[in-house]
Amino acid sequence: SGGPAGAALLGSVQTQSSAVWPSDDGRYLYSTYEALSCNNGEQGHLQVVDLLNPSAPVVVRTITPQSLGLGNSSSFLPQAVGDKLYVTFTGAGLQVFSILNRADPVRTHQFDTTLGTYVSACVGDSVREADGSEGPGRVIVSADRTGLLILDVR
Repeated sequence: SGGPAGAALLGSVQTQSSAVWPSDDGRYLYSTYEALSCNNGEQGHLQVVDLLNPSAPVVVRTITPQSLGLGNSSSFLPQAVGDKLYVTFTGAGLQVFSILNRADPVRTHQFDTTLGTYVSACVGDSVREADGSEGPGRVIVSADRTGLLILDVR
């Protein structure tokens, strides 16, 4: 006996990912990719990965900032709570999605955390965390330039 036991690889999917969060039922994984040079054409995204077969996970949906009308923004942190998915986007703030259909998020709310100080998608305010566990409709957002924001997204 000595060191810790090794982990066993169950499966993988080829994709770029910066942060992940599982759905409440564990069937899906919400994966974001933060493009660090989005002004140079690199694109971030939100992806939904089906984990039904852990040995062969499958990307079932990809949502780009451009498809949401957010230009060259970049996704940062996802958090799924109940039937809501909270995703932060650099330079565009908080995007809230309904995940009644866990495989197909639909945007229902957005909040521009730059509060009028927006410079560009890669420079300016970016949301670093969204916590949707404070009860129905309440989200606490930590933003780089605008501080702590408490939002109602009902």
